[in-house]
Order: sequence, then C-alpha cells, then structure tokens
Amino acid sequence: MKNLNYRVQALTQRPTLAQLCALGAQYDPFYMGEMPNGDCYVAYGQIADFKPQQGDLTTLTQWQQQLKQQFQQPEIEVVGAGGFQTTDQRASVWGPLTTGYFFVPQFLVHLTATQAIYQGPADQQAWFEQQLAQQVALPAQRLQAVQTHALAAQHWQQGVTATVARLQQHQQQKVVLARVLAVTAGQAWQPVQVWQTLRQQQPQTYHFLLRYQDRTFISATPERLVARQGDQVTTAAIAGTIRRGVTPEQDQTLGAQLLNDAKNRQEQAYVVQAITQALRQLGLTVHYDQQPQLLKNPQVQHLWTPITGNGVVTLGALLASLHPTPALGGLPKVAALQQIRQVEPQQRGLFGAPIGHFNLAGDGEFAVGIRSGLLQGQQAWLFAGAGIVVGSQAPQEFQETALKFQPMLQALKGDAK
Repeated sequence: MKNLNYRVQALTQRPTLAQLCALGAQYDPFYMGEMPNGDCYVAYGQIADFKPQQGDLTTLTQWQQQLKQQFQQPEIEVVGAGGFQTTDQRASVWGPLTTGYFFVPQFLVHLTATQAIYQGPADQQAWFEQQLAQQVALPAQRLQAVQTHALAAQHWQQGVTATVARLQQHQQQKVVLARVLAVTAGQAWQPVQVWQTLRQQQPQTYHFLLRYQDRTFISATPERLVARQGDQVTTAAIAGTIRRGVTPEQDQTLGAQLLNDAKNRQEQAYVVQAITQALRQLGLTVHYDQQPQLLKNPQVQHLWTPITGNGVVTLGALLASLHPTPALGGLPKVAALQQIRQVEPQQRGLFGAPIGHFNLAGDGEFAVGIRSGLLQGQQAWLFAGAGIVVGSQAPQEFQETALKFQPMLQALKGDAK
C-alpha cells in the first residue's frame, strides 16, 4: 500500500451532494455519513477492509496501527460500523454486515461548508472529478404503499414483563429491549433516495448509509457515541423519550413532563453514571452538567447530557469501553446483554452499534446506529428499542418503540414531512 501514492487535498471543483450520491451506484461498498454540523463523508469502493471477528471492537486499534504503518499518512480516513455484540445462534437478517464492516475507501470526499477534500490515488483525481461532474441528480423518491408486520410482538411484550420481574428482584438495573418491524414494498427500495428523504425529514442529526453487497443500513440518529480529537473526548448520555407537541405550548409542557418524570430521570442517571465511570476508568478527567437538557427531534424529545473528557486514550479503547451504552444495552452491561439474547429472537447487527469515521492518527467520530433500518431488495427491517426499568409496562414500551419506527417508516414511504 505504500506505493499507492494516496493524496489528500481539495478537489478543483466542488461537487454537489446530489452528484456524490448519484456516483455511489457504481461502487461497492458505498458509505455516506453526514454529521449534525453538515460535514459529510462519502466513500466509494475499498482498498482494504476489516470485519471485526465475532463483533469484537478491541481489535480495531490493531488494524488501524497496521494501516498507519502501511500508508504512513495519518490523515487517511476509514469509514464503517461495528456489530452490536458478538454473534450467536439466533437468526440474522444482516448477511455480510452481521458483525460490522470497516473499509479504507478507494475514493473519499469530505464535504464541508467551504470546501471538498479528495482522498484517493494521486493519478486518478482528475478522472474521479470528471466522473462526478457527469453525474445527474437522482429522481425524487416515489411515494409508495408498504405492508408492515411486527415480528414476534407478543413474545417481545412477554419479554418486557419477564425483564421487569428480574429488575424487581434487584438482579439488574436496566435492560434495553429492541424489536423489529418488517416492511415490504411493491418494488425494490432505492436506498440512496431513502437516505435523501430521511435527511430532509430529520435535519440537524446524524445521517448514515452503509451498503455492502446486497444489504444497505440506513440511520438518522441523534445519539453521538464518542468523538476524539487529540486529547479531547466528547460524548453524551441520552435516555428517556416523549413525543413532540402539536403546538409550542404543548411541546413545552411535554418537555417539562419528561424532565420531571421519575422513571425517565432514573434511566438517564444510569446512562450518565455508566459513561462517566467508563471514561474515568480509561484515565480521563470528566466534565458534565448535573441537570439534563432536552434534545428535540421532529417526532420525539429525549433527556440529554453532554459529557467531555481529557486525557490520552485510543479511539478503539473508547469504542470498546463505551459500547453498548446503557441507552442501548443496560446495566450491568454483561447481565443486560444476556437478557437481550434471551428475549430478542433476532441478532441486532448494526442496530445500536457504532457507525462513523476515523483517521489513521486515531481521531474520529462515531454515532449510535438507531432510528435505523436494513434494506434488501423489496424487504426492509426497522429496529427500535426501549429502556426497561422497574415500573416499565409492556404496552407503553410497545407504543414507545412504535413511535421510534416512524422516521424510517415515513422515509420508506417517500414522505419527507
């Protein structure tokens, strides 16, 4: 790889996001990751890839160090996603994405508010720019009817009730249980157009698409897992959910209700405690506010606590330590994951797992792959979870997950509202 003569520099002409999206059809794998600040990473093809064995993220740092020695260019970006947890004998719809997938792109464009940065072979930049210039924006996604089927719905609600019984015996503090909504369309999905609809519908959040072979994972997630820039680490604790109001007054009332709800505040406190403890165990100095804020998305609002840390630590160590947070796994972590395996009939794959980018210097940003779906032909599977604590009731948790399905479900229908 040392002889590839990789280049990282500005493109001579700034492409549109529509052109970057359209070119993706010619490459496998293909990745798009848009940050809440508008920065977008678009990656085409691969010259090196990595599948975490059994979903183990601890080996990611070792692979990064190997790449750093081969390229000797710390600014080279890598993109991809981990798997939620180690594989087991449960059913999986995820195919080649089951344990996660990372890759060094053949070509990558980092689009910011002011410039477009090219990463790729030096002798192919002019050709790549010509390819981009020839791209025509994809047609708008067509509205289409879909059929939905909640997989193992009764089994899931029974699992919630059984989990609450375990919590009441003080065996655990919290378990996050996810369920699956199967969606079928009359024609094959166009994943890039679904992603474009989703980013219109869910502004100022993370927007991801990862396509590998015949599977495409799409997510519009509000939840940052971790970002590292030198010795500065930023993350956040998110837990508790309530719907948005129809009027500003109702929205404010619902937000205040969430801020003062004992069950949701307890759930949020568990997440803050677990994240700050994990960061301190890595040797970081931690800072955060004692009172949560409200994080508002179009359909729902959450309790949100930004957390920062300072110290020397690798991004791989941060991912392995923080994932899964109590917002997606539970507390204690090991016991919660065991309960998840018992209740959920499907493997989670990339749902709730880290997705994002990092460079070979070890700086990068990862979000948590929620508000998400997996697409394959005319079939899609949507995923949503609910935090189960003492006091949780199965019907209410079922409705909470139904609310969380809505962003992806509307995007699949072609509805950007």
